[in-house]
Amino acid sequence: MAILTVAAGCGESTGPGSITGTYTLYAIDGIDLTLPVALPIDPACEVLLSPAVCVETLRIEVRSGTVLLSADSSYRIQTLLRRQLPGGASTEVTSNLRGQWSLQGDHVSLVDTLGTHRSGALAGHTLTIDVVPNMAWAYRK
Repeated sequence: MAILTVAAGCGESTGPGSITGTYTLYAIDGIDLTLPVALPIDPACEVLLSPAVCVETLRIEVRSGTVLLSADSSYRIQTLLRRQLPGGASTEVTSNLRGQWSLQGDHVSLVDTLGTHRSGALAGHTLTIDVVPNMAWAYRK
């Protein structure tokens, strides 16, 4: 379980208007992406999908991703994935992680609908979040 804390960059406003908006995935673990990119099945699959879906998944690829931080304090992390199934078939599926974010000083806490916390940082127009434990996903506004 990761904890989401988003730190506001130096000199930036700490009001909700400074961080609200849509951010687009561009890097994972510091490596700029040429999508799609394959992820390790565990724990990525179970965080983004569900244990029942992951049993049938041989490979998972990220096709695209966004984070939306709304002015009403809700958020959505949406990721388009391709699952490779036994026998070579594949299917596309969208992961939607939703919850509430709150501003506390220069930090934003995100808690999803299951009570999971995620951690990250905001620097300029870049939002970095451990969407999957121990895997930093970088999004740009």
